[in-house]
Amino acid sequence: MATNGGARREKQARLSQLAVDLAARTIGSEETRVSFFKYVPGPPESFEFQVHAGRTEEPRGNFTESSERGREVLRLARDRETRFVPDTEKEHVAGWDPTNAGYSTFICTPVVADDKIVGLLTVDDPVVGALTTDDKLEAEVFAHLLASGLGR
Repeated sequence: MATNGGARREKQARLSQLAVDLAARTIGSEETRVSFFKYVPGPPESFEFQVHAGRTEEPRGNFTESSERGREVLRLARDRETRFVPDTEKEHVAGWDPTNAGYSTFICTPVVADDKIVGLLTVDDPVVGALTTDDKLEAEVFAHLLASGLGR
């Protein structure tokens, strides 16, 4: 029998997977991957991978404040900023290595509930042009959906 905290964590895990599954079906192409990372206040501060859907391979790691990439993602979250990069070869982003990422376009948006960071939603695709500004807006909607369920 699960404790109240255990039952809540299980419910949040199911909600996270459902939201990511639905996002992967509606955003981008068949090769699009959607991932959710949970915020961990630290130290060190980080976003830890939780669930993904779409393209089969999992994201290559977490985002931690000890890396340039992690610091940039934490800054985006603190500033409540969504980052959309249509082509990683043409737009340099701090800490991202486009030759090793497995994707050529991405969206990164914070999941914020009651003005607290609870996570990060990422969307990526190996094909330049597979993600659009409309997909950015949809990713933000799914981030709000996740925030509504996880922030309680």
